[in-house]
Amino acid sequence: MRADVTVTMTAPKPANVLPLAASYNGELIVADIGSPTELIDAAQSKLFVAQESDARDWLIQTRYAPDSYKTTHGHALIVAGSRGFTGAAALCGNAAMRAGAGLVTVATPASAQPLVAMQVMPEVMTTALAETDRGAVSDDAIDHVLRFAERANVIAIGPGLSSEDERTRSFVRALVEHRTTPVVVDADGLNCLAPWPDDLHGSREYAIVLTPHPGEMLRLIGTEDKSALTNRVAAARAFATAHEVILVLKGARSLVASPDGRVFVNPTGNAGLGTAGAGDTLTGIITGFLAQAYGTLKHDADALTTVIAALYISGLAGDLAARELGMRTMVASDIREHLSAAICSLDPEGEEP
Repeated sequence: MRADVTVTMTAPKPANVLPLAASYNGELIVADIGSPTELIDAAQSKLFVAQESDARDWLIQTRYAPDSYKTTHGHALIVAGSRGFTGAAALCGNAAMRAGAGLVTVATPASAQPLVAMQVMPEVMTTALAETDRGAVSDDAIDHVLRFAERANVIAIGPGLSSEDERTRSFVRALVEHRTTPVVVDADGLNCLAPWPDDLHGSREYAIVLTPHPGEMLRLIGTEDKSALTNRVAAARAFATAHEVILVLKGARSLVASPDGRVFVNPTGNAGLGTAGAGDTLTGIITGFLAQAYGTLKHDADALTTVIAALYISGLAGDLAARELGMRTMVASDIREHLSAAICSLDPEGEEP
């Protein structure tokens, strides 16, 4: 039964926030019936719902200061694209730029660079990488990228990259393994590392953020059995804790799983986000937010709270786009173009000069 209003006592229950039951709530009201807060705290829940205040607090922390400039807002390096797959790289780079990063560079195979340069905003820089005979990035590029990364605050790798060549897979493994910044891995970056190596772990200083959709998640786990994701929360938590990564498991009510076992349910977004390029756009937004966090807050930056805020605001931008355009005709670039409205709605004071 699809309700008009659901009243739950003290706190939301899993069915109130997780698919498919959550879509039957209607308006959800959490009623305070006097449950002692110390008992609620003692329950030590590991499942949370991301809130508007989480995103707003992050925006306030990273507000542009009167004397800030492009370097203050962070440099994002995006390794993406291959011959014939340049759109994903452009979507990711453009989203990172629109999300507020001060500098964005898309590193892409040499044969793809001219097309990527034509598709990105004029503000986004590009650089050419050594490539395989199929036009995918080669492991010959690793030293160049690692040197270039010394100027970046965060690296993203994966959109449109290709995962068919062993030299590309070797490149991805080396870049993640020898990273000197936080790194976001998506799409073919994930496929290059699937099944996930047991000896590859994230760290607090150099976080690894993975953003799989369900199919990519199954490949990371190393199975084709879809029942492995029947309990999405448990699967995300187990993977994040085992490998000390921040895992964004995409889908209806996307999840953010933390290395400490906490899982955050994102309440924003809609079915219109299930469109080509939306994942590349999300990776760009997460990367742009991380660039700002580490550029502005430096050692005080927190990758987990940044990813939670990025996912919430990206979904909110998608909701604003759907209200204006309808879900059916939305495309990924509409999400990017509604980021400004989403951010201004959460922190209007911080966006005024």
